[in-house]
Amino acid sequence: MRDVHDLLDAHEGPRLDFKRDLSSLAKVVRTLAAMGNTAGGHVVIGVDDDKTVPGLPDPLKDEEAL
Repeated sequence: MRDVHDLLDAHEGPRLDFKRDLSSLAKVVRTLAAMGNTAGGHVVIGVDDDKTVPGLPDPLKDEEAL
């Protein structure tokens, strides 16, 4: 597993995607399925595309939603 700092230093691509939140749960699930069906990868939730980290207001609720 890669370190979170390594992921934030990397660029988004086929094996790395940043999601601000789970407001569009279907898109997150599609991304996870696509990565799972190919070479794998990382989806980092709570991070904007510009790599700012707003975090998640209720991570346990988001975990349950996934």
